[in-house]
Amino acid sequence: MTPRKRRIRRTASVAAVAAAVTLPLLVGSPAHADLVNCNYNSTPNGWYGSCHRSPTDGDAGGVSGDVQNEKINSRKSARVEFKARSERYWFSNRTNKKASFKSWIFVGGQWRMFKEAQLNSNDDLWFDTSIAENIPVSISICVEGKGCARLDSLRS
Repeated sequence: MTPRKRRIRRTASVAAVAAAVTLPLLVGSPAHADLVNCNYNSTPNGWYGSCHRSPTDGDAGGVSGDVQNEKINSRKSARVEFKARSERYWFSNRTNKKASFKSWIFVGGQWRMFKEAQLNSNDDLWFDTSIAENIPVSISICVEGKGCARLDSLRS
């Protein structure tokens, strides 16, 4: 093996090690929401329920997240998002069906209904709330005739 070939092989090895160390740092950043299994997902074939959690949204101890129910290979979806930092909810319906959104909080040893709303097609709703710090929060999204998805592991 010539000195030139050894130098090229060594340079390629160093680049591979650098990429192996750097890539997880870029991809695994805690600022990104992690896709998690929904606690409950009853969407039928052709629809998909997805859930995300973001424990680093600037609220110490808070865990933000969202739940979405969407038609596969389509832009039709309904979504509910909870922001722990501002204790704010955002509901969005981009389906041609009615969608319902619900939120529960865990108080006194049990889950209690906190907020609920229903939206027609192509509608959005924002609202601020006041929830004491460190209270477990659950959110769900249901699309008429297309099932529901729910995430129970959020925190104010």
